[in-house]
Amino acid sequence: MSNQVGCRSTLQSFWDRFEPTGPPFVHPEDRDILRYPHFEYQDVESFARSPQFGTNDGSLQLGLTPCPYAGDLSRADVFVLLLNPGFDPVDLFGEHEIPDFSRAVERTLRQDLADEAFPNVYFNPKFCWSGAFRWWEAKLRDVAHAYQRHAGVDYWRSLQVISQHLATLELLPYHSVSSPPPFGRLASVAAARTFVNDTLVPKAKAGELTIIVTRRAVDWGLSAGISDDIVVYPPQHARSASLTMNSVGGQALFRRLVS
Repeated sequence: MSNQVGCRSTLQSFWDRFEPTGPPFVHPEDRDILRYPHFEYQDVESFARSPQFGTNDGSLQLGLTPCPYAGDLSRADVFVLLLNPGFDPVDLFGEHEIPDFSRAVERTLRQDLADEAFPNVYFNPKFCWSGAFRWWEAKLRDVAHAYQRHAGVDYWRSLQVISQHLATLELLPYHSVSSPPPFGRLASVAAARTFVNDTLVPKAKAGELTIIVTRRAVDWGLSAGISDDIVVYPPQHARSASLTMNSVGGQALFRRLVS
């Protein structure tokens, strides 16, 4: 797979200015604006004893490293656009108790992925216990099996190929159980939107990569009909945002996998 996006992007440069010195884990350019309900637990027991345990509100979890993206932004040729990363208590344990996992999260943020067999950590079977792996593996299982049959490989290899092709971008980089409050003024949101519109959209129009917009297309500054390689889910389908082989997004991903 050829290098698609090229040199270090403005989005990566923006996140180079983030230093995870301690909670709350917030980009410095968001600190003066981010005034939303949040919590900062860094271990499972503290969270389980907190008022947030057992709730389903949109409070942000700032005890975890922000996840503005996953996958290799310089080499991926499919970009899935989402709203914000979810929150699963098991990821508290992983990030703060499992050194391999916390290093993978850090290397993703820094885009230090040149020697990674699974550049998108969400598809690395080594971390199959994580909330992100379980969510993404279930969502793309149909595509993974289709590629497995097409290429005559095992399921591990199929996930590895997806990991090499697919990157995800979050409009808001901070975790929450459910949809957070409005957040449009944040610098991190503007950085993600600028990267998509100034860097990825021209590449998609040239047929060099595919963008799949699963949530908040308007907030991303995108709409249907821009390019055949920009797949925009209509509002009535955005919440479930299926990526099976029967979906337009799943089919677009599969075409990239086999091209």
